[in-house]
Amino acid sequence: MRSRVLLVAVCLLAPAAVRSQSLTEGFDNVAALPGFGWVLQNNSQPLGTTNWFQGDPAAFVSNDGAPNAYIAADFQNGADHATISNWLMTPAGFRCG
Repeated sequence: MRSRVLLVAVCLLAPAAVRSQSLTEGFDNVAALPGFGWVLQNNSQPLGTTNWFQGDPAAFVSNDGAPNAYIAADFQNGADHATISNWLMTPAGFRCG
């Protein structure tokens, strides 16, 4: 089985029946995510040497699937004494009813 992350978008004003959607992503290939509509945006100031990256089994292994089947970010997203602001956004079509 692949590593899975269940993301739930909740709209507070939507009726309970359409309040949430679920999306499953295994994060088997982080480099391919933009091709599926994911947005990886590093707004850190000043920018560092890393962005979102494929999981590293030397740091820890994924909960499920391949040992590197997760997405990661670290303090090196910003340089020096940066304000880190690194965003991972689901595909645009993923929203409440």
